[in-house]
Amino acid sequence: MGFSDIVASLDSSGGDYLAVQRAKELLLGGGGVIWSGKLDVAEFLASGIAPMQGSGEIVCAVSGYDESDDSIFEELKDKTENEEALVRLAEKASWNLRGETASVSSVIPFSAPGLSKKAYYVELTCGGKTYPTLHFLASGKEFLAGMLEKNEVGLFAAFGADDAEIFSLALGARKPVKPLFVIADKSAIEELSTTAAAEIRNWRKAGEYQAGRTLFSIYQAPVRRKEKSKQNLDPDMAKLLEELTVDCKDNGEKFVKTKRLDAIEAKLAKTPYRRVKFAGNSLSYVYEHKDLAPGADVVLISTNVDSFYQKHVHEEKEKRFAGTYNNSATNAAVLCLMEKGLLGESAVVAFTGNEAVSCAGAHEVAEKYIKKSGRKVRCAIVCGLTNEGWKDEAFFSVENDFACAGGGPYSSLKLLQSKIKEAVSKVSPEYPTVHTADLDETFIYKELGFAVFALRLPAKGKLRGKKGVKLRKKSLGNYALVLAELAQVL
Repeated sequence: MGFSDIVASLDSSGGDYLAVQRAKELLLGGGGVIWSGKLDVAEFLASGIAPMQGSGEIVCAVSGYDESDDSIFEELKDKTENEEALVRLAEKASWNLRGETASVSSVIPFSAPGLSKKAYYVELTCGGKTYPTLHFLASGKEFLAGMLEKNEVGLFAAFGADDAEIFSLALGARKPVKPLFVIADKSAIEELSTTAAAEIRNWRKAGEYQAGRTLFSIYQAPVRRKEKSKQNLDPDMAKLLEELTVDCKDNGEKFVKTKRLDAIEAKLAKTPYRRVKFAGNSLSYVYEHKDLAPGADVVLISTNVDSFYQKHVHEEKEKRFAGTYNNSATNAAVLCLMEKGLLGESAVVAFTGNEAVSCAGAHEVAEKYIKKSGRKVRCAIVCGLTNEGWKDEAFFSVENDFACAGGGPYSSLKLLQSKIKEAVSKVSPEYPTVHTADLDETFIYKELGFAVFALRLPAKGKLRGKKGVKLRKKSLGNYALVLAELAQVL
């Protein structure tokens, strides 16, 4: 039994045909499911978290009723008792409407597959918006289990300490096909089993919101993604590499030549990414996805944008590129993934300056953007070129890897290394590693306590030499695929 089974059962409810069709349309077009007996609806809607699921419509599945509560729904069907019954429903469901004008336009009783007790569809209008809601006169664990098993829709699940068992059930759904969000207060997490508590560490913190005195955290499960084809990336990558192999320089205080940055900004204008400007922002271009929630944890992708050349060259051969690609090659890989939406909403991308002198761009991102935004960095990935792995025809190398300080998901270097290896295994199970390599931005992020490593693209030649370097075409496409996987998994 899954969500589509629930919706299909409305056809046999005996309700008004037009009302039933509208109910099905709203439910199937919904953004997700909230499962709660403790949810402050007005606070949740006001938090702006709801549109993360896409359409912004919410399906509210509220548990905790018994048969004696059947009268609430019977009275809701009676327009003369509508207002009073709605107040009773709000109290029973722990909905705090906070003075919002609310009304019920449709009530349809039906039999829910897999559940022995009656269920109700209630169309709620609140704050000028219409929300389809489902209510069950019995525990809905079967419903939740079916939803998770069939992976039919994304799920918002809100739990308090009393629902720790259901929370653990949601945590057991490993890598759903569609987005799965779980909302929990601190008490619910404290009630989790050891296994479930370990599992939550693999989930990404997607945001938080305050409901009265309770702070709820929103966690997103890892998503099982479709295989990405490097053949689809390669032609775009070659074109971007040529377009970005242009000048970009700074004077230690600000960018003074911005041709590459201008090209990047023009490309991203047609994507969901938006540039974030902040106080003291002069040596970095930082981009967030428009759906990144307030307070969400992030994976920081830092790619230096400086050009070390006076003359820029790009030449494409059958199997290689030859040109002045430090740092346009990794800039192109990151930009390609942003354009194709392969990095995930939680990836923040920073194009930084001044790496060769003092890494002032990375300092700016860490101290003036990350710290002041209040976000937590799960892991930082620094992109760049290397000579490591060229002779072995490696697609990438992992260098300067450091665990985070002061807690966090990767407080153990062994855990971080294991997660990296797991993420890249489909593209390249073997790759060169250099635990302490040349100084770069990784050391800046390390100083601030971030878990961090450098993902570097193998090249032949002097990295900052006038003649430039050579790149294998197959390496550039696979490097991008590895970066996409890491950004989504870490």
